[in-house]
Amino acid sequence: MGPLDIIAHRIGDKPFDLEFAVTYRCNLRCVQCDIWRYDQENPNKAMEEMDIGEIGRIFSSYGGFRIVGITGGEPFLRGDLDLIIDAISSSQRRLERLFITTNGQLTDIARGKVKEILEAREASDGKFSLHILISIDGPPEIHDGIRGAVGAYDRARSTLGALSDLRGEFDFSLGTVTVASPFNMDRFDEVLEEVRSLKAEYGLEATFCIWFTGQLYKNERMAREVRMEDFRRALKRRIPDMKAIAKSGSLVSMGRSMFYDLLALWLENPREQVVPCGGASARYFLDPYGNLYPCTIYGAKIGNLRDRSYDLGRMINSEERLRVREAIKAQRCPICCNTCETIPAMMAYPERAIGKWLLSKVPWK
Repeated sequence: MGPLDIIAHRIGDKPFDLEFAVTYRCNLRCVQCDIWRYDQENPNKAMEEMDIGEIGRIFSSYGGFRIVGITGGEPFLRGDLDLIIDAISSSQRRLERLFITTNGQLTDIARGKVKEILEAREASDGKFSLHILISIDGPPEIHDGIRGAVGAYDRARSTLGALSDLRGEFDFSLGTVTVASPFNMDRFDEVLEEVRSLKAEYGLEATFCIWFTGQLYKNERMAREVRMEDFRRALKRRIPDMKAIAKSGSLVSMGRSMFYDLLALWLENPREQVVPCGGASARYFLDPYGNLYPCTIYGAKIGNLRDRSYDLGRMINSEERLRVREAIKAQRCPICCNTCETIPAMMAYPERAIGKWLLSKVPWK
């Protein structure tokens, strides 16, 4: 997105970024996230997931997204994932980047669906870049412990290999995403070495996300069980290492590098946003049942699109959305700094992000 695009989105108060959880079904039992527990305790909720017709109507009602992230649960548990991507790409004519985050447990399905998505993109002369991120939280013992399943690492590694082979036929980005959390921080040297090794072997984009509690992850109870100050101190010490491993020549990597510097600055005062939040303005989060939220963290539901004739544009202009946005501007939301929410905010407010980034470089700040 260029400067004029950013200005247009800000003046119009229209989003350019959406995170869409296509399902809360999950085939792992991660200690850092309770989506799987929510799915287990609400077995009938899967029947309430929006179907492809509903999803198509929502995306047809608003065509301004430049960036879309597909998440879950585990996205590849949706047999119609390729159709969902097609509904998004065909309606979002200015789409630049589409991300799919997966736990990598369904190797054959993932390879088949990614190939179908890429073939459809080429057949339609689609211009968006596809980014596949596979979760890796350390070497086998650490990863399997966090993911709650023996063999989870081996399956994720198999998916990495299978998708890496596809790069001989198609142009797309393949990477790892590692959650820096209280559950692997005490052995983070091993985590970093594993990510570094995989990056070198497969030529990957390495990404580090920061663990937070929030309504997407269904893990608010964990905040009471984690010594947050200890985690934040340990996390700050690890930022230079994460930044060094994640560094590459891509534009996405450059944005993430700036984010890590801003994260270090935020950790000095986590009671205030490091840059103005873009939630319920530049960015939204859509859940599998049509509920629209300002982001993946703040659980202030704006409304359900099934109740609004699937009209996302109408929801964006609603009084409910404005009330949520005012709460965010007043910082009455959970104050966070993670890649999913802060990077879109950096894009929405580049002058503020650059100013804070320069401040992070001042040794006597």
